Parts: sequence; structure tokens; C-alpha cells
Amino acid sequence: MCLCMYMGTVNIAFMVVGIVIGLVGIGLAGLNYPIYQGLKSRKSKEVSPIIEENQEKLSTILEQAHNLIVNPNI
Repeated sequence: MCLCMYMGTVNIAFMVVGIVIGLVGIGLAGLNYPIYQGLKSRKSKEVSPIIEENQEKLSTILEQAHNLIVNPNI
């Protein structure tokens, strides 16, 4: 901040360019969130069926393990 104010007293053009670059940076930082949400949504649509399939497999295995514990004679 101090450097910007010092530069502003020497040459106002540097201060104006710094403000423009700062505003562009703020705009690009604000653009990151919608991009992130879109990527997250697309990736979760790809991964959800795989997760559900693996959950079903795990459920079946756990039911079999439970039956072995409850009825060890089988």
C-alpha cells in the first residue's frame, strides 16, 4: 500500500495501472467459484454410480459376514 501511494505521487499512471490490474485480479478470483462448482458437479455425476455400486457390494459382504457370526454352523 505504501509503495502504491509513493508511486502515485511520482507517476499517477503506475497507480492507475495497479488499480486496473487489481480489479482484473478480483474479477478472475470471483470467476473461480462458478468454475469450481461446475467441475465438482460434473465429477460427482461421474463418480456417484461407482460409489453406489461399491456400497452395494460392501453391503452384501457385510450381510454375509453377519450371517456367519450369527449362525456359525452354516
